[in-house]
Amino acid sequence: MSQAVDKKRAPSGAGDVVSERTITVPHTAYSIAGTLTATFGNVLQPIFPVVWISVVAFGAALAAVLLLKRAGRPVMKGIAGFAVMGFLVSAFLLAVQYAPRSDNSRKLAQQAGAVAATVPGLIDVQNAVLPIDDAQKETTRFRLAIARGEEEDRGVAARAMLDAAEDPNMRAALTSIAFKSDVKAVKQAGLSRALSERIGALLPINIDDAKEAPTIAALFQGAQFALTRFDANTGVAVGALTCATGRWAANGVLAGGSLTLTGQCYDKTARAYRTYRIIVEPDASLGLKGEATIDAETARISIPLL
Repeated sequence: MSQAVDKKRAPSGAGDVVSERTITVPHTAYSIAGTLTATFGNVLQPIFPVVWISVVAFGAALAAVLLLKRAGRPVMKGIAGFAVMGFLVSAFLLAVQYAPRSDNSRKLAQQAGAVAATVPGLIDVQNAVLPIDDAQKETTRFRLAIARGEEEDRGVAARAMLDAAEDPNMRAALTSIAFKSDVKAVKQAGLSRALSERIGALLPINIDDAKEAPTIAALFQGAQFALTRFDANTGVAVGALTCATGRWAANGVLAGGSLTLTGQCYDKTARAYRTYRIIVEPDASLGLKGEATIDAETARISIPLL
C-alpha cells in the first residue's frame, strides 16, 4: 500500500488541534495506471509514434526508481509498480508492432498501433476522434479490410475499395498495398485494377537473365506488351506483343493472382513460328515479375506497371 497524509486544522477557537487521516492507495492501482497509460499511448500511434517513447520513458523511470532505492532513499512501491507495468506493456506492444509476420498485418499495426489493429472497431474510433489526414485514414481502412476474414472476402473488400477510390493517387497507393499482400485474392484485386487503368499503354518486357535464354532474349529484344481489352469480372485479357519480328496477338487470363499470356511470334533464325507463354504476378516493386517460356527455354522477366 502507498500512503498519503491529509492534514486538517480544527475550526477557529478549538486550539491548534490537527487531525490526520491516512489515505491508502493499493499498489495494484499504480500497476493498472501504468498499464492504461502505455495502452492509451499506443492508441495515439497514428498521430504520434509514442510506443518507442513509452519504452524509453518507462524504462528511465524504472531505472531511476532502482537507483534511488539502491542509494538508500525511500521510494514509493506504487511508483515502481507504475514504471514496471508501463515498461512491460510498452515493450510488449512494440514487439507486436514489429513482429515478423505478413507485410500488411505488420504495417497495419505500425500505422494504427498494436491495440487498434487487434481490437475490433477501435480504428474507426481513431479515425473519428484523432486528427488524422484523409489519406492515412483510407490506407488504414484498406489495410484493415484485407487483414481479416476469409481470403475471398478480403479480395472482395479490396476490389470494392479500389473501385470506390476516385483520386488517382489514392488508387495507386491502395494498389501498391494490394501488390504487397500475401493473399492471392487481394493481389488479384490490385492487379485487376492496375490492368484496367493501363489499357492501351505500352509496357516494356525486360529479360532478367538473357544469357541463359538466348532464344527468348533475341525474340523479346525491345519487346513491349499492350493490353487492348480487359474484363475485370472474368479476368480475360486481350492484347498484343510487339517484338523484334513484328506485332503478334497475346491473349490470356488473370486468375489466382497471376496473369498468364500465350501466343505465337515468328523466329527469323529458325524460320518458324514459336509459341510463347508468359506468367507474371504483382511484385512489391509495383511491377510484374515472372517467367517467359518458349519451347524448353525459360527466362525470368519483369514488366514495369505503375
